[in-house]
Amino acid sequence: MFFKYNFYTLVWAAVMFALNWGRGESLPHLTLLGGIGFDKFAHFAQFCILSFLMLVGFYKQNTYAILRFNGVRITLICCLLYTLLLEGIQFWRLRPYFEWGDLLADWVGCGGGMLIFYFIYKFRQEN
Repeated sequence: MFFKYNFYTLVWAAVMFALNWGRGESLPHLTLLGGIGFDKFAHFAQFCILSFLMLVGFYKQNTYAILRFNGVRITLICCLLYTLLLEGIQFWRLRPYFEWGDLLADWVGCGGGMLIFYFIYKFRQEN
């Protein structure tokens, strides 16, 4: 049951890793509304999706009770560690493209995915 509900999380994490490993140049220097750079939005979106998928997978699976009942904490820890891993690789391999703002955007994305999960499942339970 664990892999059934966490398959998309694992695939998305692998895609993120491949994109970061194969990245040879910086993302376009475009600004979105409010002056936020496109690269920061991309980092935010990646981790927003990852944390949402991870939390949904942990919540729906029933193989490991600790993941189901401590899903928020474990998702936060896993996403923050994965952020450090990916940004560490970027720092080690592509030093000119490492930015502290990317790390912050990743962490904010982790929280954003959790908020989306909360709003979807909180409102679903009330109805």
